[in-house]
Amino acid sequence: MKRVSILIAATIGAILFTGIGFVTGAITAGTRGWFTPVVRVVVENQSGEDITNVVLTHRAGGQASTVQLPALENGQSAELRYYAGNAGGYEISATLADGRTLKGGSGYAEGGNSTREVITASKITGSPGSL
Repeated sequence: MKRVSILIAATIGAILFTGIGFVTGAITAGTRGWFTPVVRVVVENQSGEDITNVVLTHRAGGQASTVQLPALENGQSAELRYYAGNAGGYEISATLADGRTLKGGSGYAEGGNSTREVITASKITGSPGSL
């Protein structure tokens, strides 16, 4: 009888331990944004001048929407995040202080991707999966 009690207690302990581990993992994944369909794009200004406006236009599933930064000083970087329900793409348009507009971007992105986009005086260069 004592062996049966020990076996039952061990089984209950293992189930509780596994359940606590699962809940802890789910909370961690939720707070850190793991497995979410969010694309993260870091935009870096290395143009030598301030940028007055940065617009990221993303397209997925036949729909388009935009994420915008009002300004980005020279040497500064900022992170843009957007929801990507399906695989799609994006383009970045940056307006420099002298009025020139540059276009570029890494293009393809799906949820969970991270990219760095560097804006120079003449172009926008992307590095997919660089973060």
